[in-house]
Parts: sequence; structure tokens; C-alpha cells
Amino acid sequence: MDALEPADAVLWLTDITLSRAEIKVEVSTPPYDCGRHRATGRAYAKYVLSDDDGWKGVAAFFRRHGEAIRRLIASGAIGAATLDVAFLFPADRISRSAEIPADVAAVVGASGVSLVISAYPSDGS
Repeated sequence: MDALEPADAVLWLTDITLSRAEIKVEVSTPPYDCGRHRATGRAYAKYVLSDDDGWKGVAAFFRRHGEAIRRLIASGAIGAATLDVAFLFPADRISRSAEIPADVAAVVGASGVSLVISAYPSDGS
């Protein structure tokens, strides 16, 4: 099985009690987006981790900011955190497996963040 690089990786912090300014200070980097879910009214912050470094970039983000996120979850300032990792698969294939490197899974999990895997069919372009 190959370590397929993610097409996209987005960290969702939900049910947060902090303002955008507070989350920027606490996590030591500003979120890509903040707001309230239309359906639930619950506050969220979103970090887009995708870059040219793939899994290395994801691991680097959590090495820098994971402890702060874990602390905010433990304190109740963040209700939940998920890392949604998207993969593109050729539409003509029935299935495809992708490996999440152990160091990435470990650093994400140590931060109290759950992994969500999303797969999207691709036309190959």
C-alpha cells in the first residue's frame, strides 16, 4: 500500500467558545475561516492544512499546534476536533487503499483530533 498524499486536509474545530482573535492567540495561528453553522448555530473554526508538503505538512502543523488544540479540547473551549483528509481516486477503479503514515496518525491522535477520510472520484485530470 502506498502513502497516497491527501488532495486536501481540513481541520474543523467545532462547538468553540472562543472568538476568532482568541483562537488565533490560543492556537498561535489564525484560522482560515470562523463562523456559525447555519443549521445548528454552533461556532466553528476551520484550518486548511493542504499544501505541497502533503502528509509532512499535516504532521508539521500538529507538531506546532497540537498541544494547544489538545489543551483547548480538555478545557471545553473546543467541543470537538476532526481532521478531514480528502483523497482523489480514479473514477474507473472499484477501490483504492491509502496509507496514513504512523507518525501523522500519532501526532494527530495525541492532539485529541479524530481523523475523517473522504474519497472523491476523479476523472484523472
